[in-house]
Amino acid sequence: MASKLNLDTADKLDITCKRGDTFLLNLRLKDTDGNPIQLQTLGYTFLMQVREQSLQVPINNESIPKGKVVISTPNAKELSPGECGALESNLSFNDVTVDDLGNVTITATNAVMKQINPGKYIYDIQSVASDVYKTIVRGSFIVNDDITQV
Repeated sequence: MASKLNLDTADKLDITCKRGDTFLLNLRLKDTDGNPIQLQTLGYTFLMQVREQSLQVPINNESIPKGKVVISTPNAKELSPGECGALESNLSFNDVTVDDLGNVTITATNAVMKQINPGKYIYDIQSVASDVYKTIVRGSFIVNDDITQV
């Protein structure tokens, strides 16, 4: 009998982008047989948050990232004021688009991206379908400074 069960199957993907450039992330999701997932037909939605890096602090027997939210998808949960990690930014990715070929597209305008300070952050992306939330991708989110300012 197995002595361990790891339900954290999120892939690690570090993202580096440019401050002031349009952010465009395309993911193609497939099932275990390699077939595209019909995301639109199955009613999938996706959440993404980028946070400042910080140590994790235990709260109510859980470990929650303490860093403030830098940018998130509009449908990501906002924490109450004063709650650890409360949303302190009004910056938002555009709505996430999906199709039945397994494509997920997350974008942010250059006007939004130029408001994010260069630096190293952390992020994750969650899929939501039939009230099941699953973190699918996580990693560092690095914003490099840009020379050309618009």
